[in-house]
Amino acid sequence: MKMRASLIALILSCASTLPVMADDFVLSPRVEAAIKAGTDRNILQGGAWVPLTQTYDSVLYTDLRLTGDNHEAREGNAGFGYRTYLSSNNAVIGGFASIDRLHSPKDNTFDRLTFGGEYMGDQWELRGNGFVPLTNAQSFNKDGCLTFGSFRPAEEIQKGFDLELGMRIPAFEGDIDSWRAYAGAYHFSGDKTENIHGVRVRSLTDITPNLSIGATWQHDNNRDSQALLSLRYKLGDVPSFQTYGVRARLAEAPHRESDMITNGMGAKKCTFGQMTNIGL
Repeated sequence: MKMRASLIALILSCASTLPVMADDFVLSPRVEAAIKAGTDRNILQGGAWVPLTQTYDSVLYTDLRLTGDNHEAREGNAGFGYRTYLSSNNAVIGGFASIDRLHSPKDNTFDRLTFGGEYMGDQWELRGNGFVPLTNAQSFNKDGCLTFGSFRPAEEIQKGFDLELGMRIPAFEGDIDSWRAYAGAYHFSGDKTENIHGVRVRSLTDITPNLSIGATWQHDNNRDSQALLSLRYKLGDVPSFQTYGVRARLAEAPHRESDMITNGMGAKKCTFGQMTNIGL
């Protein structure tokens, strides 16, 4: 009898160290909001992440976002994505595509297709995004511009791509959910406007699965250096990295920049740079 009780105690002790079972890992819909303060502008963003169908190792989801800033730019994004967990690599891979619409401060409206892919391992991750304009250049009026005959200044949304490498920083893990650092580069070009190329670094700290803070710095040949601080809150049941490991990242919203890049061309006094394109 004593031996049986000891055996039961040993089994219960071992069971407590086993990974969380499939029935306990369910991805739930959520809404989230972010406030971002930068050297160039301030941004307010809201969104929703909704799993459409899921298994223990995969999810098909939709990601919806609305973004506005203090320069009167307004943007909406609607996309779908798929992720799967590879147990042999302890990594999540996935891809997504979205339709984006921007109403610019110049009172023009632009549409764009965005698509991306990602690899997220326990220590390292890699992602890339591509951006394809669906709207041609549009003219705008600007007070004090020089014009020549029928010529009017114009702005266009630029095509381009970005790449980013990230790593998990194994520090303070008893006090936070996760901390990651990233470095990347981007390039954008237009039919009528100057090409843009630059570098970006950022840090993202999930204080809890629902609350995160971030910092971004970037530099390019058009806008020089810019910086941004952000605070994001997710309302809903979000899996913890400390509990589920890499599998928890099935529930992340796809990373992409806050907004769409536009650039302007025209008489010398009318030229202007792209909209700020830093985000979290």
